[in-house]
Amino acid sequence: MGPGEAKPMPGPRARYHLERIRESVWDVVANGALKITCGELKKGLDESKDVSWERTGLDGAKVRRAVTLECQATGDETLLTFDEFHALACRVGGPGDDGFVDPVLATQTYMETHRLVPLLESMTAAVMTAKPDDPKKFLELKLRDHHFRGAPVLEYEDADLDAVFTQFDIVRSGAITQEQCDKAIVAMTGHKAKPRTDPSAPVTKAEFMRLAREALDEYTA
Repeated sequence: MGPGEAKPMPGPRARYHLERIRESVWDVVANGALKITCGELKKGLDESKDVSWERTGLDGAKVRRAVTLECQATGDETLLTFDEFHALACRVGGPGDDGFVDPVLATQTYMETHRLVPLLESMTAAVMTAKPDDPKKFLELKLRDHHFRGAPVLEYEDADLDAVFTQFDIVRSGAITQEQCDKAIVAMTGHKAKPRTDPSAPVTKAEFMRLAREALDEYTA
């Protein structure tokens, strides 16, 4: 999933839209698996007759084409999760020539295009952390700095990440568990860290710093 892609919008209609894509496309192709390779996804979308694009409001041809290009760019063995497929499908599977526009899909596309989710989440986190006397002025200055100077709205220095790691490394072993790593990164970004090759292995401080930076770059502004 690329930077700034919107999470499913809150509310029952958006949740239903996400579940329609899961049930009508992903579960048919992935057979309940949490992740499959790009090549398996492409083959399933191309060959399965049980995929129901009509229920999703998506243009199946556009999504299949995008998955083919993704395979060419990253390789057939690249693993994809449902969330990554869902974001890709919503980004590229816009309305067909009949002019039908799913309002939830259109909203998600707009949010992704303008990176509004990470921006709004970062501004909320920044103002709650700083607790300024004039929150409106604080947010105005943050937005101006972000727009004109490219300054991050939610800024974490290396010392801040070091302090977060230390809070979880209670025995000062120099490593924490994957669960602790996820909790720390969720607290900062609202999202878990990207999956590791061996999630049972301890997370060192250097690895935590890398995972945290990746999550901050992807999910905050």
